[in-house]
Formats: sequence, C-alpha cells, structure tokens
Amino acid sequence: MGKKGTTKIKQYVENGGYLFAEDWTMEEIIEPEFGNYIWHSTYLKEQEIPCMPKPGAGTHPYLKKIFVKPPTKKEGGGTTVEEDVSKLDYIYKIDQDSPAISIKDKKNVTVLMFSQTLLYQSEKDNGSDAIAVTFLVGGGSQPDPVATGKAIPQSVALMRGGRVIYTLAHFGKQPKSSGGEKGEYALMNMLINFLIEANERRLLKK
Repeated sequence: MGKKGTTKIKQYVENGGYLFAEDWTMEEIIEPEFGNYIWHSTYLKEQEIPCMPKPGAGTHPYLKKIFVKPPTKKEGGGTTVEEDVSKLDYIYKIDQDSPAISIKDKKNVTVLMFSQTLLYQSEKDNGSDAIAVTFLVGGGSQPDPVATGKAIPQSVALMRGGRVIYTLAHFGKQPKSSGGEKGEYALMNMLINFLIEANERRLLKK
C-alpha cells in the first residue's frame, strides 16, 4: 500500500471515518499512522484461547448484547439471565505470527475483549492481554466517550474525529466448536455494533 495509501486512511479516520483492522495490518497500516496508540509486541503461535469482555467494558456500546447468556428458567417460575463472566465459554483462535498488542496510550485506548493467556505470553515485550481494542482519532482535546466506556452522544455537534477497532485473528477462522462459534459471534457482532454507530453518525450529518 505504501505511505501514500496509509496517509489517506489516516485522513479518512481523522475526518470522522471508522476503521476496522485485523492482526496482520498492524505493521502495514496501524503502526505507520496510529503507532502512538498501539504497537506490535510478541509474535504469537497459532492457538485457541479463552475470550472474555475486559472488566469494566462489558456495557460498552461495541459489546452490546454479545457476552450475555440466554435467559434460563428459575426454580418456581420466571427466568434469570446469567451474568457471571467467569462462566462464559467463548474461545478465540489466534493465527500463527499474529502480533500481540502493546498499548502505548493507555489513557485513550480501550480494551474491549481480553485473555489472560495473552498477557502471560507477551508481557516481557510490553504486550497486553488485549484481543480487541478501540480508540478515537482526530478528536483534539475532546474527551473520548468510547475510551471512558460511557454512552456515545450521537450528536454531530459533540462528536469529533473517527474511531478505530483493531483485533487479533480473522473472520471465518474461528474453531467450529461451541466455544469457537461464540468467539466468531463476538467478533462479528462487535463489528456490527461498530458499523451501526458509524451509520448513525452518517445519518446525523445529512
């Protein structure tokens, strides 16, 4: 793609665009243009790891209705919703040589999904436990509601800049097990929530 191409991508995001990027774009796109936010760490081996919402991010708009178990019948009638994340059995597959995520701007980068397994493997190289992260680009000094986990004010007058989601692994490569299908579901629905927000902003600008 080259510098000319990555510069256009950065300008697009700074002007309010939304960018979804996966693992091997780290060194091709993310580091050249957004390297002040995240950088590559250890190159990981192919593996399947547990996947959970980062503590404090479970109610984030990009994770809406993802890490929730279906209602179950309660003894004596009625239903209950399982909220204990320690019981979630989501599995996420990492590709060979995917770079672990090193978070350089801890104030403005929000970890959405994580696995402690990643931290064990990458912390010696300043890696993190992150499977998916998001950050605001081009917002100036405006506080980023995404980074705080608060609801995003859907107002053109309030929102500035664009947003990036970066994840490890790829669509269609998650294992076919029950947990793997849930990992694929989490990845797919996180992107859907991201695109819904982007579309809402686009409609507001008309």
